[in-house]
Amino acid sequence: MSHAEARSHIRYAFNVWEARSARAWTLDLSVLTDAGVTPRRPPRAGERRGVAAATLATERAVP
Repeated sequence: MSHAEARSHIRYAFNVWEARSARAWTLDLSVLTDAGVTPRRPPRAGERRGVAAATLATERAVP
């Protein structure tokens, strides 16, 4: 991919994001809840680094 192609791709992606973000969306998770999965809200952006570090520490501790 050339530099010009990359810039064009990025511009296109942002245009798509902007158009999609102009709408209010809802997410139907019934396929998960019907299968017994309980969705949880993800951590806030500022908390994600700590969650990732804690999760990795827990995973490393398991033999």
